[in-house]
Amino acid sequence: MANDADHARQRRALSHAFSTKALLEQEYIVQEYINVFSKKMNEFAAKGEVVDVTDWFAFTTFDVIGELALGEPFGCLTNGKILEDGSCITANIH
Repeated sequence: MANDADHARQRRALSHAFSTKALLEQEYIVQEYINVFSKKMNEFAAKGEVVDVTDWFAFTTFDVIGELALGEPFGCLTNGKILEDGSCITANIH
């Protein structure tokens, strides 16, 4: 855990990213991934396919984090998997 001085410094450095303005500016990015998630769920439902929604929440989360932190998704949501060796993530880090 950071001491008080380090914590305050780190908080100041990151605070702008979590301002109301910044969050509203990023909302459309998150919404795009929610739309892809929803489309995938509708496709499964139309086929009567059973899926583990927990996996799909994870795929969506990884891709949102990749987009927001690195500027591009990891491709987990599109591919519908996180490979055991993490290659869906590491393959997309440039």
